[in-house]
Amino acid sequence: MPELPLPKSQAQKWWAGVAAIVVCAVLYTGASLLTRDRAVLIPQFDWETAIPFWPQTVWIYLAQYPMLVIAFSACRDLARCGRFLYAAVIVQVLAATIFVLYPIQIPRPALPLAGELDAITSALASAVHSVDAPVNCFPSLHVTSCLLCLWLIARERAWLVWCFAIASTLCIASTLTFKQHYFIDLPAGAVLAAVGWWMAGRLCLPRAAAAA
Repeated sequence: MPELPLPKSQAQKWWAGVAAIVVCAVLYTGASLLTRDRAVLIPQFDWETAIPFWPQTVWIYLAQYPMLVIAFSACRDLARCGRFLYAAVIVQVLAATIFVLYPIQIPRPALPLAGELDAITSALASAVHSVDAPVNCFPSLHVTSCLLCLWLIARERAWLVWCFAIASTLCIASTLTFKQHYFIDLPAGAVLAAVGWWMAGRLCLPRAAAAA
């Protein structure tokens, strides 16, 4: 099997990152457009339905995006960064396939009435609801992103890894409190992340062997 190319400089690393973002955005948006009219609800655990809707946790929910940028910036190993990008695209391709074949949606509650949230949080939560349809649930790409970030920086400074571990835990939990995912989406996302990381490592070997 031919080896996939890896970035050889910081400039190549960032251009490859931009390309990966475009591919992932197209796949995610395309799957959402194809399924928003036919996605179905699935049963929830009793304890899951008892989790309150906390729209304030939209701030933690959106922490996924700066986490991706910070982790990618912090990793000094170009081979590992390349593996991360391939894993992100692989995960997105697999997830989009699942979204289209098995479309489910979350019964997302309405935001509280004006005045019950501060203006900035209310505007931010409304923006997320308007941009991100309540589909593309199973598996959770929030979980895959958090885990891929952790594996990307696993060989960096210990304090940074711990910070990301805590932030990732909170970000994953916020998918339930912001009512964007079912619980079953979370372990499914973890399995998908592991598959994507493993596949990317295989495709980049032997040059990425040091980045395993």
